Amino acid sequence: ASGQSVLRVEPASGGENLCLATKEGSCLIFPVGQIPIMKNAAKGVIAIRLNAGDKVLGFALSAAARQGLEVETTRGRSETIRPTKFPVANRGNKGRLIIQRGSIKSVIYPPVEISNGSSS
Repeated sequence: ASGQSVLRVEPASGGENLCLATKEGSCLIFPVGQIPIMKNAAKGVIAIRLNAGDKVLGFALSAAARQGLEVETTRGRSETIRPTKFPVANRGNKGRLIIQRGSIKSVIYPPVEISNGSSS
């Protein structure tokens, strides 16, 4: 559909939680196992129900209770969306508002380590 795109791709073992955030300040955490495996070409799945004009900014997989998605708000505050801070819910819900004033400005992803295969 118009205006939709792929944010990123992450390999998952199936036991993680998916932590995501929207521009308007909603977050949702749900088990990766709730995402059906697609064997053929597919249109995707609904991870979170969005209000008109809102969009998903990013997501991270959390294999541990203190892992999650780090975001920065328009008011300069950093927040980590993780299972110890916000409840794990079901995929397709509206999510939970994490900011009352302002919105989420950016998602902060950790650096990606690239191995060149050499042992030196």
